[in-house]
Amino acid sequence: GNVMGSGKFLDKQKDSTWKLYNRQGQLILKSFYEIGITNGLQQVFYPTDRSQGPSSVMEKYFMIDGLIEGKWQQFFKDGSIKSKGNFSEGSKSGDFVYYLEDGTIDARGSYVNNLKHGKWYYYAGENNNASEINYFEGEPINEDDLINTNEE
Repeated sequence: GNVMGSGKFLDKQKDSTWKLYNRQGQLILKSFYEIGITNGLQQVFYPTDRSQGPSSVMEKYFMIDGLIEGKWQQFFKDGSIKSKGNFSEGSKSGDFVYYLEDGTIDARGSYVNNLKHGKWYYYAGENNNASEINYFEGEPINEDDLINTNEE
């Protein structure tokens, strides 16, 4: 009996802002469509009871022609940043940072075509003390592998 979604259709395809709800009637997703294709700001929400006020944003990102593009962010329930990065044509690309709930950095590094690439730093809650792992096309490597590869 609850509404699961609301929005407009144009030529039998989703168009404009669409809202999706869970079985309890809580807003969980707001998407923008242009004639059946997701374009523009997309927002995922933490389910909350309507009596508690508006839902808090869990994740937000932009889509162009159905692919995530540009700035991407995730949030904790209190609204503080959980993770951030960038997408290019639907793939993680460039620098990403992951945070703990107290605001300290948990991990940071870069992606190329959705794969970890280059140096990644893992902090385990310590801002000034990080372990370091070097990645090549998503696979962890060690410095000896780099030296042997360069000598061949």
